[in-house]
Amino acid sequence: MRFCIAPEVFEKWPEYRRCTVVGRGLENAEDDPALLALLREAEAGVKADPALEDYKEYPLIASWRSVFREMGLNPNKFPPSIANLIRRTRSGKDLPFINRIVAIMNIISLKYRIPCGGEHAPPGHPAPGLEEGLDRLEGCCPLRREVRAPFVHAFELDVEVAALG
Repeated sequence: MRFCIAPEVFEKWPEYRRCTVVGRGLENAEDDPALLALLREAEAGVKADPALEDYKEYPLIASWRSVFREMGLNPNKFPPSIANLIRRTRSGKDLPFINRIVAIMNIISLKYRIPCGGEHAPPGHPAPGLEEGLDRLEGCCPLRREVRAPFVHAFELDVEVAALG
């Protein structure tokens, strides 16, 4: 798996930052009561936050919606993942506990109001740039017009996981 961010992204949005975490051999399939409790706590915080009543206008979400518009995407038709997560949480339904990794990403997203997503690297597939060091990753792809790319904080995991959503 090679991870690339086009140089145009940093030219257009110089404040953009990406965090990548690579995990190997993680146990992901088990239920985790402690993570479930943290997820419910993060959901309660979102449900109780009056600033999220009009979540589309919340500054961190509004900034992502603006970026989507600048990319030529309609943020109402293709909303940023954080907007969908906040909307779903504020609807009153509990988020499902899919697995530990998804729970961790959802907790981070809800607690800090930022998009946090994941990618699954097949077992044995080299993680991006590890042979050279992660600091040597450089922009290498043309600017894409995909909803998820390149504006996703990613956890890249080298584990067998049925679904990372």
